[in-house]
Amino acid sequence: MKSIIIYKSNTGFTEQYAKWISEATGIEALELKKGLKLKLNEYDQVIYGESVFGGKLMNLPKVMNKAKNVIVFAVGYMDYKDVDIHKIKAENNINGKLFYFRGGVRLEKLGFFSKMIFTKVSGVTKNQDYLEKSRIYDLVDTVK
Repeated sequence: MKSIIIYKSNTGFTEQYAKWISEATGIEALELKKGLKLKLNEYDQVIYGESVFGGKLMNLPKVMNKAKNVIVFAVGYMDYKDVDIHKIKAENNINGKLFYFRGGVRLEKLGFFSKMIFTKVSGVTKNQDYLEKSRIYDLVDTVK
């Protein structure tokens, strides 16, 4: 089966999950710009990940328009118990698999506007890291 992992990472959390998935599956992981240069419709499955903000995966349509079988992982700040997977799927027109992984926040990597909104809404004023490698294994089992 021909597969590829593509990711968009602003603060490094999504990139880390993509690398862990790559290590566990042996599937190459590429940053979004490089991945979009490929003929994604020639792949049996594309594993795509990016940060979720306000329920939206902003770059997902770019991948969905070029690929036939997309397995999505969303990385966000919110705790697992507070995430509505069905709502994220509906808001992003995801018919297939969606996995949610908790990332964290690296304030220095956010732009001024994003940082201002995030700190106002969340009250968070320092970096936080909730990476958890063991969370990838359901996705890994799905792609094997």
